[in-house]
Amino acid sequence: MSSAFQPTLSIWRGFCLFRFGVKPLVEKIKNHIHHQGPISFRDFMEMALYDAEQGYYARLQEIGPHGDYYTSANIHPLFGELLAEKLASLLRTLDSETALTIVEVGAGPGMLAEDVLRSLQRHAPDVFQNLTYVISELGSNFRLVLQKRLQDIGCVQWKALAELEAESITGIIFSNELIDALPVHRIVHKRGGLRELFVDWREGRFVWTLGDFSSEELKRLVSSWEVSLEEGQIAEVNLSAVQYVRTAAKLLRKGYLVTIDYGEIRPRLYSSTRHEGTLRCFYKHMVTDNPFERIGEQDITASVDFTLLMENGERVGLQTVEFKRQREFMLEQGLMNRLIAPDRTGQDSLAHLKSKLAAKHFLLPGAFGDHFKLLIQRKNCG
Repeated sequence: MSSAFQPTLSIWRGFCLFRFGVKPLVEKIKNHIHHQGPISFRDFMEMALYDAEQGYYARLQEIGPHGDYYTSANIHPLFGELLAEKLASLLRTLDSETALTIVEVGAGPGMLAEDVLRSLQRHAPDVFQNLTYVISELGSNFRLVLQKRLQDIGCVQWKALAELEAESITGIIFSNELIDALPVHRIVHKRGGLRELFVDWREGRFVWTLGDFSSEELKRLVSSWEVSLEEGQIAEVNLSAVQYVRTAAKLLRKGYLVTIDYGEIRPRLYSSTRHEGTLRCFYKHMVTDNPFERIGEQDITASVDFTLLMENGERVGLQTVEFKRQREFMLEQGLMNRLIAPDRTGQDSLAHLKSKLAAKHFLLPGAFGDHFKLLIQRKNCG
């Protein structure tokens, strides 16, 4: 490893007064570095989020007002209902005599799954009666919550993606806010060239240090970019997303890969306006840029490079069908008509008004509908 990288002040902010996080997890990462040397940020992030015992997602209990962040499903059930309509329209383009499958990867506590399934059951019975809904969820702590929430819906199965590899499905694989939480490498343009940022332990704290690329795949990918970083500019690279696309394409005999997440196409994502990258951490609805704080207690994410998903999809037989803002997608699916429709739910007028006001987050500039994108890729279907 080369000499320690001196990052900008904002990356170091909060080092003086903060809590490291879950002590057993911090010790595990420290010991790993002690025996292996500095580790890639990808490995650090994977341990911080996905350690089976102490990682953030192993400990996460709630999403929403009492958690660390919101998802679109927490905002309003309209998101799941409109998504269900879109999924139904895609499934109807496939062979109607073939058993259809929807695989939701990273379902969390299952609010979106419930909204989608109940909407399909009510409004698309032709699709629902021929459907298997597979939930592939990494966080085992959500399993009981999911089972309780969906216990009366008979078409639900529970399988890891690895368990599906022997199968070949016709249908849809989709995720909502999955890719942004996959572990990323961090790179920086320093002294005229690109280097990788690693994590080391020195003088009682985690620190950044520079080194050569940790893998040939990372080196090849970065060298193929048509964008360049400024001196000192940091960027995140998500090789785990590449593997996810490959796995999904392998599982699909015929159908669609649907990805909903926040991010951008590469020229915008790696522009000079994002000089310090897009890495952010969420704790009790506060946003910070310090991943070395509250390890195992805070979420760590990075904006999705949708160009990466599209490029690698094409390499494995996935053709891009749609790419648009979530707001545009929801408007096309009839969001405004739903909002102006009279209340037939039996709610009192105040509750109905509050419900409609919550949906503003899908429409306001700079809110959910603006930052989140919808990407649809297809395989072996018109």
